[in-house]
Amino acid sequence: MIRHPTAWAIGLMVHRGLNAPLVIGGFISVSTGVAMLVLLPENRGGN
Repeated sequence: MIRHPTAWAIGLMVHRGLNAPLVIGGFISVSTGVAMLVLLPENRGGN
């Protein structure tokens, strides 16, 4: 494993340069989606 997934994603963004905005947008979208999936059930008291 290479350090952190975040570090790997940042390295990928830097490496791709022109695609950085798309990668950043996708990363934020995925992170937000995962956060919502994790946080919403907790706010409702779990399963």
